[in-house]
Amino acid sequence: MVDVVSGNAASRGVASYIVGLASYTRSQVLTVPNAITALRFAAAIYIMVWPDNRTVVFKAVLFAAVTDLIDGWLARLLNQATDLGKKFDQLTDKVYGLALFYPMLLWEGFTWYNTPAMAAIVVYSCIVTYWRARRLTTNTSDVAKWKTALQFIACILVIGSHAYVMPFIMVLGYGLLWYSLWPTWKSFQGYAKEVFF
Repeated sequence: MVDVVSGNAASRGVASYIVGLASYTRSQVLTVPNAITALRFAAAIYIMVWPDNRTVVFKAVLFAAVTDLIDGWLARLLNQATDLGKKFDQLTDKVYGLALFYPMLLWEGFTWYNTPAMAAIVVYSCIVTYWRARRLTTNTSDVAKWKTALQFIACILVIGSHAYVMPFIMVLGYGLLWYSLWPTWKSFQGYAKEVFF
């Protein structure tokens, strides 16, 4: 029976809600991999807000790339892999990918060698993000991971070539970016099969 006068049931309900929320926050949100992913997110925002110093941008890009490599590994090693962490990592990868394109476009402008590849990648990202938001697809394929790695490496090379004036590295970076469109297409086909068939 509920004690209506003192409200004990209500206070027990609020207390258990707070305890549950604190437990969820500790186990799902405040994890080492999520903290590392948050650092990558911050680096991506830094790259977009202060793109003028090319050397600092390049260092922020490298820092973000290293954190992208270790957050998933640490999640598995520390047994801290969570659904929230997985979604946060995917979102941060999207923000980081766009952050990589921004200084490249700012420094070079829209050119025949950067705009089509970047546009195709952004369209792909928007469609796949929409499908994920609608819960039509959730799994990240090995091809998609390979595609993302190629694109990040390509952008790192291009940004590094701007920071340290190395035209050959820029050509290599854009070659990789264009090459990454093949696994992007294969990844898109895989997601489309999952959504439509």
